[in-house]
Amino acid sequence: VLALAAAAALPGRVLGALCGAALAPIRAEGLDWFAGMHAGGERELRAAVAGREALEQELAASEFDPAKFTDGDLRALETDWAWLDGVASHGFDAGIGGMVDDDLALVADWGVDLAAVRTPVILLHGDADRIAPVAHARWLADRVPSAQLVIRPDDGHISVLHGAADALTRLRERIAAA
Repeated sequence: VLALAAAAALPGRVLGALCGAALAPIRAEGLDWFAGMHAGGERELRAAVAGREALEQELAASEFDPAKFTDGDLRALETDWAWLDGVASHGFDAGIGGMVDDDLALVADWGVDLAAVRTPVILLHGDADRIAPVAHARWLADRVPSAQLVIRPDDGHISVLHGAADALTRLRERIAAA
């Protein structure tokens, strides 16, 4: 999300952007934004729409539900991407403040025109993602003129990262050709 916003707002400074498992803007016209999300994630982001206090209450009352991840996601977090779980866990060392800020940012107005993005963009998404449903990537691809959509069959929110190296190579090639 931030990569697309930077590409739109800073066209002379951003050479390219790789967006993995990205959500579309909350007011994405023609997109049922919550459709296909894991129920817990939907509750969390609906609370974010309601505001900081509602979100903090939702997060305090909720528990981690591994069902938001696919089996492939869970395997990835136990093997090649285990380090990511460790890094993300440290984000909670000082409480839920970082997660609250992230969720509020996800449902805020981006303030950029996606149609203005001209730098090469790769949208990498798993078609089994339960956190950021693949419809979001398709919506973004339809609105970012320079976007190339890469959908990985059966990948979820984490396992899609297995395609990151290839996506970065593809992005580098597109930047070189631009």
